[in-house]
Amino acid sequence: MKRSITLILLFASLGPGTVRALPASVENLTFQATISETLPGLDGLSPLPPDAGITVTIRDKTRDNAFQFPLKAYSVPAHFLIGNTLDLIARTTLMGSQPVPFYDLYQLDLANPSSSRRFPGLRQFSVAPDQQSILMVLDKGENAPWLALARLDQGPAEVTWLYAESPSVDLFQDSFTGPLAHLSLNEPIAWSPDSRLGVFLLSVQEDAKDAWKDYLARVEWGPQGWKVTAKALDLVKYGFHAGAALTDLKVLNDHTALFFSREDSTSTMELDLKDGP
Repeated sequence: MKRSITLILLFASLGPGTVRALPASVENLTFQATISETLPGLDGLSPLPPDAGITVTIRDKTRDNAFQFPLKAYSVPAHFLIGNTLDLIARTTLMGSQPVPFYDLYQLDLANPSSSRRFPGLRQFSVAPDQQSILMVLDKGENAPWLALARLDQGPAEVTWLYAESPSVDLFQDSFTGPLAHLSLNEPIAWSPDSRLGVFLLSVQEDAKDAWKDYLARVEWGPQGWKVTAKALDLVKYGFHAGAALTDLKVLNDHTALFFSREDSTSTMELDLKDGP
């Protein structure tokens, strides 16, 4: 069974007001990958050096040679070595410079570098507990963002698009149809303990003048790949889009629980939904 390696990060102070991480390293029997910076990163070095911000050094232990892969990034908040694929989530904007930070997903095929892939413009991501799957929201400017799922244990380019305007992909077409004016993935995102099921609250506007419509979306991994479903929700009485926020979402056996609260209230409202029809 393929396994990823969990790292303990050590931080070092390099002077007054500067804290940077020591290099992180992951390896298997064939390759060793060393990342020059992980967290908290290089926000004190703005702008980034013209050649690179963070360097990933790959060493082939069987041939005793190495090559370097430069990243235009300020930090690497997540990284996994699964088989011979190194998955890196790299933050590409200064912390605080945008309403939300932006990230790139790199899938580096260490055995065949030409098969490596990069997915730019992530503004949200959620990694399953077993580190085998990732849900991504990719920014596309003024258009609605794209949604995608990737199996990190399947090698580079194993990505399933859930919603993308070009090429036209909409696995939620039984619930809503694009092109959409706006699409919002509300955090938090819940995963089942075995990581085969992801659940999230999705809000869409088919036209900019329309009211928001909310759906409880489920993505489940099985022998045939990802199964995608969405159930329409009426959240008016919970005050969603009118001052209340989603504060928690849990997958509990055969049902899903959503929790809402207002900033001016200490009470929490719970919506409990049985899974399935």
